[in-house]
Amino acid sequence: MGRNRLFAYLFLLVAVSLWGVASPIIKYTLNGIDPFNFLAYRFSISALLAVIFFAYHNTWLPKNKTLILPLIIYGFISTTLPLSLLFLGLDRSNVLTSTVLTSTVPLVTALAGARFLSERITKREKKGMALAFLGTLITIIEPILETNHNEGRLLGNLMIFAYILVDTYSYILAKKIMRKGISASYLTNFAFLVGFFTLTVVVLLNSPNEFLSSVTNLSFDYHLGIIYMAIFSGTIAFSFWNRGQRTIEVSEAAVFKYLDPLFAAPLAVLWLGESITPLFVFGAAIIALGVFIAETKRKFKIFI
Repeated sequence: MGRNRLFAYLFLLVAVSLWGVASPIIKYTLNGIDPFNFLAYRFSISALLAVIFFAYHNTWLPKNKTLILPLIIYGFISTTLPLSLLFLGLDRSNVLTSTVLTSTVPLVTALAGARFLSERITKREKKGMALAFLGTLITIIEPILETNHNEGRLLGNLMIFAYILVDTYSYILAKKIMRKGISASYLTNFAFLVGFFTLTVVVLLNSPNEFLSSVTNLSFDYHLGIIYMAIFSGTIAFSFWNRGQRTIEVSEAAVFKYLDPLFAAPLAVLWLGESITPLFVFGAAIIALGVFIAETKRKFKIFI
């Protein structure tokens, strides 16, 4: 294994470990603050760090001015849009469902890599993807198959899956932008400035008193949750992820997302007290089988 690839793997591992505990922290913190005030507070911290970064390096705009628009688009689809979908989804759904759905990220990323970056997908991978998406469908519609027909959780599941699609495309766009000489740190901090102006400023203009009241009356543990999301799951994790995927294929980098459940699921059950239903297990098992078929390197006979 080459030195660059080894460092890429280490960067990705750090990013995934930081993101892995993020969903339980988000779910817990949403008990004390609504999603948009949470995000506005979080982006305020991230924007402050970004300003310090750009002031230190004395470089606010890229030398290649044609990259400004792609950078703004990347900032919006990597911060404001996907995080709004994720937070609203988690507010209605639960961490375990989110964890199962996000386990399809590598497969979705492989499809996006084939479509936008000309990366190759094998027949075996296509079979596994089809099966995994069947399990995803079962997991998404689980709330309406239950006896209580929880339509609110169904909407939350759909929002989480929409987050996955948007977030996946942000990986593709990040890869394209970094190929043109933009560093991972610059890309990350620029994105958080975009997140600040497209969400925090809007929240402050619409309801400044409500925002200030929600922040000043927030208990200390909820403040810690938001600080973690801004600094560790935000600036640090995004910088490490972009740095890691810069030297390898996006589909290869996305495989590290399979590690998310190792961090999120135990916290969801032990800390948040979430329960596991039979239908949830069934959908998760189908996804796991599809992932196994798509990702295993050895050939074997299977009838689908």
